[in-house]
Amino acid sequence: MAQSNPDTTPAVSVSDGRAVSMTYGRARLLLGIIGVGTWVLLSVFVLMSGVPAWLARLAQGNLVPDALIIIGLSLVVVAIQAPLDVFGGYLLPRRHGRGSERIASFVGRWLRGVAAYQVVYLFAGILLLVASRGFGVLGMVLVGVAASVGLLAVRTRFAVLVGGLRTLDSDEAARDDAAVIASSDIGFTGGIEGVFHARRQLVPRTWIDKHSRETLSLAMRRRREAVTSGLWFRGRVASLVFIWIGFALAGTCVGDLAGTSGGVLTFAAVFTLWSFIGLLFLPTLSRRASLSVDRRVVRDGVDPADLSALAAALDTMQDGEPMRPRWIERVFHPIPNVSSRNREESPSRFAAWDVARTAAFLGMSGLSPLGRAVHCNSGRPSLWIYLPLD
Repeated sequence: MAQSNPDTTPAVSVSDGRAVSMTYGRARLLLGIIGVGTWVLLSVFVLMSGVPAWLARLAQGNLVPDALIIIGLSLVVVAIQAPLDVFGGYLLPRRHGRGSERIASFVGRWLRGVAAYQVVYLFAGILLLVASRGFGVLGMVLVGVAASVGLLAVRTRFAVLVGGLRTLDSDEAARDDAAVIASSDIGFTGGIEGVFHARRQLVPRTWIDKHSRETLSLAMRRRREAVTSGLWFRGRVASLVFIWIGFALAGTCVGDLAGTSGGVLTFAAVFTLWSFIGLLFLPTLSRRASLSVDRRVVRDGVDPADLSALAAALDTMQDGEPMRPRWIERVFHPIPNVSSRNREESPSRFAAWDVARTAAFLGMSGLSPLGRAVHCNSGRPSLWIYLPLD
């Protein structure tokens, strides 16, 4: 059955200033701002309202009531995010010609994704509670560190459970360092497996179906360059260090509430605010790395025109926004827009490939809900674990 072609999305032209605000990409950005802003404001409210202390008194130091409170808080997270998911995963794609999925199909995919995602999210919360009862704040920090590494180690299996992905055999990408993955979401870009060692890259089946062999080869070559240049490893380390610092900061704010559900809520609220800071500053490091990879493959003989064509082809499968104001890109987008891919960046400036969206995914180990509230994947379970790459 033929699928809707993202190239026909209305109002993607940038020649008319009025049309820019009506693009699919700009609509998703607004939704992401609302979603992230909601969680930031709720986190501030939690820290200023005394709710954590009240929850601690309510449980009276008993493990079972504390655990039930954390289960309840996890369900609250689902309820608050649900309307944002409906907009991001169902209403906006239909409104902008990005799909014609029926509501029953969307609800089924969404329920499966939420169930798998939230079980792991809840498990992390229970572990934080138990560890803090036995080892205080240090236990919470150590659980966060272990959970973040564990999430990277099982990332692909987790993505299969959440997003309904399937591993396929394909001659087009048959290499020892690559695997083909099928997803129902055209925006799925795959990624690179591994904690500190790159095991293989995941290539979307849609790339093979929609792009020429030469375009596919160049896309895979860029990712190999990200690994061989050290930019991928730097992104891994930077993302882990960033969230580990967040764990330490969140732990210091828990104080006497350690060992209670109120302490876990405080930890989550502080870490969510720290994750928000990452959403503002880490995308710059990711964009620099993307531009650095482009510069490296051009130096090795790739035609810049071919790189531009690749960027344009991938952009049509994402937000369809080949140009955007610099301040919007600087704050919200870790992937350079098509028109800026040939912009020169100083090699001496620190860059880290995929650091922003890796940190966003790993934020769930500290109970941050921002990893699936950002504009690129709100309401799209296939993208919650492997957020879109360039």
